[in-house]
Amino acid sequence: MDLLFSLLAAGAYTVGGLFMKRAEGFAHALPTALVFGCFCAGAALQTLAMRRSELSINYVLVLGLEAALALLLGIAYLGEGVSPRKLAGLALILAGVLSLRLEGRPSAPAPATAKGGSAQPVASEPGPVPGVATRGATLAESRGTPSLAARRRRCQNTGHAPCP
Repeated sequence: MDLLFSLLAAGAYTVGGLFMKRAEGFAHALPTALVFGCFCAGAALQTLAMRRSELSINYVLVLGLEAALALLLGIAYLGEGVSPRKLAGLALILAGVLSLRLEGRPSAPAPATAKGGSAQPVASEPGPVPGVATRGATLAESRGTPSLAARRRRCQNTGHAPCP
């Protein structure tokens, strides 16, 4: 749902930019009002998107998508030209946005094995969700990085070897 809000925010900002061009420096009332309306809607949607996502990832996601959409809207509605350099820039923007989006996702850990290295998986308690604070958790634990004491407790409770 956060990704949808980010996409809608980028779209609202881009449409606001299109109306900015049509407003011709606030010379026309309706496009000027639409600029402010689109930007307010974009800010509200981005605020909703940032509830459970990292600022650095979400902000760049919205900015990158906005830049890509602005290029496409400029070509489609304003008759701006397409060049290999513009398309290469668009590809770089989208690759960067995708890279950051994938960076923000937790990777799947390798399955734990029992003492002695056997292939039988060991049950482990689920860890904290990154970015979501839990009652009594330290700041590091709430960010998905358990403290040394928490790792020792988990290690002792599940029989992982070697314990830190």
